[in-house]
Amino acid sequence: MVIKSAKISNHAKDFSNPENSVVEIKGQKGIICLTNGINVPKAEGQAMPSKITGFLTESFMKRPYLGTEAMDAMFKRANDSVLLTQSPQYPSFASTSCVFILKNKFIFASAGDNVIYHFVDGVIKNVFFGASGTDALYLGNTRFSTPKVSEQFTFGRGENTFLICSRKFAESLSEAQLEQALAHSTKISQKGKNRQTEVDCDLWLKELWGMINNFDDREEYSAVATSLPAKKKSKKAIIIGIIIGVVVLVAAFLLVGFFTRGKGPQPPQEGAPGMTEPMYAPGEGGFVPPTGPRGETAPAPPTRPAKPQ
Repeated sequence: MVIKSAKISNHAKDFSNPENSVVEIKGQKGIICLTNGINVPKAEGQAMPSKITGFLTESFMKRPYLGTEAMDAMFKRANDSVLLTQSPQYPSFASTSCVFILKNKFIFASAGDNVIYHFVDGVIKNVFFGASGTDALYLGNTRFSTPKVSEQFTFGRGENTFLICSRKFAESLSEAQLEQALAHSTKISQKGKNRQTEVDCDLWLKELWGMINNFDDREEYSAVATSLPAKKKSKKAIIIGIIIGVVVLVAAFLLVGFFTRGKGPQPPQEGAPGMTEPMYAPGEGGFVPPTGPRGETAPAPPTRPAKPQ
């Protein structure tokens, strides 16, 4: 499975390679995370957001679990790490949102006001809004309690694409524009009966960036995009399916044979083929000679000639 990803941020030293986001997927577990700093001095750059995303990534990849209690514990420890390095005179905060993936399940979790979009085959399936307007919901606050956590979702068929972006980035674009730019950045190919799609995440973010109007450099416009192609059935799963089918057929055949033998031999029915009709006239007890073809009576035996006188 080839995973495509890209990220941008106007507050990063490198616009196309910011330190405030991470995409790490290994085997059946993974995380997509974006952190935006609030009231962070420019001299510090994205050191604090990078520290938070790195901490959450390391914590989840070591002990992957999608329960609410696990999310609360991870974000609480991330908040404590921010408080330890925070300046009392100029407190900095962080808005952090993540997609946590484990096997065929995933959830969203946010502390702050970022927005998470989930697309299936280019169409928006889920939108998860962080809560804004309350300082206690951002990391770096002594009153922070728990993140906002979604229900668990199950991966279905099709290509799954995720976009995590800052509040200002989301407010600058409509959902129709997001889908339109995604369609322009998706290559569709047909191999036999299989339809394959491939998303160019880098092209997608660049097109979205070009659609933003009324740009304000004082605001942070950050985004991370990740595309997970549709899962294919492995050869192992196909072989297992064939084996199960064969076992079921054999079991059904043996079961039918068992019940058939259990009934034992059946008594012959009257008039059944192979039955011999009695050769005695009913009620008389005399011998009835067998009939010839077509029901005619068989000819009598020849009479012996009389002895000479």
